Amino acid sequence: MLKFVLRPIEWLEIRLSFDKTTLDLLQTSAGMAAAVIAAAGFSVGIWAIFENARLQREQTARNAYVRYLERAFDHPYFACPPDGANIDLINETFEIDGEPPMLKKSFVQYEWFLSSMLNTADFIWDSVDYDHVLAKLMRLQVAYHWSYFEYFTRNNKRDYVNLWYAKNKRHIDDGVAMGRREFPLGPGRSSTALA
Repeated sequence: MLKFVLRPIEWLEIRLSFDKTTLDLLQTSAGMAAAVIAAAGFSVGIWAIFENARLQREQTARNAYVRYLERAFDHPYFACPPDGANIDLINETFEIDGEPPMLKKSFVQYEWFLSSMLNTADFIWDSVDYDHVLAKLMRLQVAYHWSYFEYFTRNNKRDYVNLWYAKNKRHIDDGVAMGRREFPLGPGRSSTALA
């Protein structure tokens, strides 16, 4: 007659049977998976840092442009001289709406405005890519004053213009070229003023 003996199973007796090659393969795969996950996490972290820095530079450039717009709003005749404005670069006068020129005073204020504009433009051009809308907007600002920049860089008469020009030649040249196309008669002398 058969007799069955029941005894409790010890936890050590329950083992999966794997040979050494399979265990080595699992261990290597687990190590490689952990390394890939760590590398991906590190890569995402580095990307996030650089993306955050780019966004922060762009936002700072936007803030600089908004401050420039506030100055332009306070001094619209300097920001974009209207039709009828007479800017005499040789005699350094700035005349608006047929008012008698204030000789040096208005022209000096105009130059300080342009210096401030170039400072803002330089900051923006350093902060964003060449094709970014803010960079294009600042080249448009240069275009409004193309004859001033062309005259004073060609004649080497204003150190501040030459210093900014040396640093931002491509942007300023492109702005001057745009100004020649869009405002061929110079600031305050658009083709519509003759009609």
